[in-house]
Amino acid sequence: MMTLYRVEQVLGKGDGVVACSDIARGTMIISESPLFTLPRLIRNPQRVSELILQQVRALDRDQQRSFFALRNSFKELSPFEGIVKTNAMPLGTNASSGGIFPNCSRFNHSCCSNASYSWCNKLGLERVFAVQDIKEGEEISVSYLSEQFGMTPGSERRRHLLTNLGSSATVIYAPKTPKMLLQAIQGDESYLS
Repeated sequence: MMTLYRVEQVLGKGDGVVACSDIARGTMIISESPLFTLPRLIRNPQRVSELILQQVRALDRDQQRSFFALRNSFKELSPFEGIVKTNAMPLGTNASSGGIFPNCSRFNHSCCSNASYSWCNKLGLERVFAVQDIKEGEEISVSYLSEQFGMTPGSERRRHLLTNLGSSATVIYAPKTPKMLLQAIQGDESYLS
């Protein structure tokens, strides 16, 4: 099967996923098993560290390289915890566990995403589908936000993303009036509040 994407540097975002060719709406871009999974809510920080270390040690060398190649937006944490906090994805809606994926974790956030995650519990696979046509060379992005955040003001979405995901998430705002558009072009972000 032809690879539909490549991971490369995306201006202002670090690594991201870019289309290698035109991708039609509805196309499955990737289907991937997690390197490992973890329970979502663990209250004891030491227990979290132990679980992560145990999971990473169980990986083969190539899988460990894939894990350590993932972004860490939380430098104040151990590298293990920072990578997990930056990249862990819930395994479905209202999931009780999350997974670490070597490629699915590379998709950057956009509030105007052109792709969407879809966890298949039966197969144990995270899949990414194009939700609109994507042109060759265009960044493929997904929304990290649950539906509850979809209609909230941009300032709240930005605060949620920065708190939970560090600096790896970018909130895109669509200027709604000509004045807002002019402010955006001039780099004035006062309309974002």
